[in-house]
Order: sequence, then C-alpha cells, then structure tokens
Amino acid sequence: MLEIRSKTSANPYRIKLTDPIALEGEKTKMDVSIEDEKWDAMTHEQKNHELFLRQKALLDQFLEKGAISQEQHDKSLHDLTEKMHESL
Repeated sequence: MLEIRSKTSANPYRIKLTDPIALEGEKTKMDVSIEDEKWDAMTHEQKNHELFLRQKALLDQFLEKGAISQEQHDKSLHDLTEKMHESL
C-alpha cells in the first residue's frame, strides 16, 4: 500500500498498487510481482534485468497509448539502458 500525505491534511491518500486497472476493456493487474520464492532465488543481476524489462515494457506501453512521444520514449529508454548497464 502506498500512502501519500498532503502538507495541508493529516489524512493520507491510500493507493493499493495491486488494484485492477482496465486497458482497452481488458481487466488486468499491475503485474509487477514475481512469486516470492522465484524472486528470492534470483541473483542481483537477474533481478536488475527483470526490473529493466518491466520498465522497458512500461515505456513501450506509454508510447503505444500515446502518453509519450517517440522522442521521449527513445530518450527514456536510452537513459534507462545506461543507468542499469543493459544492452538492447
């Protein structure tokens, strides 16, 4: 659960990151979890690669839905690739 507190209110906004979201009428979950045992068994490098693939998929989805431009996508992907020491 993610809590966001505003400076003017003591009441936090709560967002449950596993709540279903709809994409073009298709119900899906923000499937960012891997089974705990599988995740725990992964090496640090494997975890980083998995996180890179998720971030890349999210950028691709933003581009596909028109939320970002091709230029924004390419710049963000380039930066992500460099920061995470990945190659395409």
